[in-house]
Amino acid sequence: MDTLIDKILKLETDADAIVEKAHEDAKALQKQTDAIVLAQQQEIAASLDERVEAFRKEALERYESETLQQKAAAEKSVGALSQISEDLIAQQREKIVAKFREI
Repeated sequence: MDTLIDKILKLETDADAIVEKAHEDAKALQKQTDAIVLAQQQEIAASLDERVEAFRKEALERYESETLQQKAAAEKSVGALSQISEDLIAQQREKIVAKFREI
């Protein structure tokens, strides 16, 4: 027959086992939580990397397109300048010289 002391000791042993199991469960839960957090961080980092790369690609394409447009505009301007006749340039030069002589 169990004495009161035996019952108390068994109760303490059972309580210790319950507390130990709770600690083990908490550690397991912490590991699961850490794994979930790590997976989410990696997912966010990968998503961010993809978005940055997409932005970089879009910016590069936009830069190249605008560069080509500016180059075409510059070539058009140079072409327009080359279309100015030497006679017109000579006339403008003479007008400028005449203005300076007036001063």
